[in-house]
Amino acid sequence: MITPDLINNAIKSIEYNRIRGTNSVVCALVLHNGHIVIGEAHCAPDTEFNAELGMKYSREDAERKVGELLTFAARERSNPLLS
Repeated sequence: MITPDLINNAIKSIEYNRIRGTNSVVCALVLHNGHIVIGEAHCAPDTEFNAELGMKYSREDAERKVGELLTFAARERSNPLLS
């Protein structure tokens, strides 16, 4: 089972960037194996931008993608057709 702890343990470092001139934030999760997973968050143009929420939602998006990668890897390892 892929847990939040398993996802967090796969992360080596985290970087955030607000795209200049937009209401978008990108979160880059660098995993221990060197792979980079990108998460995004956007708010409507007429909505007041909140950097803290942008960082939260972009990280959640990236962590969801890490969970998908870990699930894929676990299924590949347990597939007898690939052995």
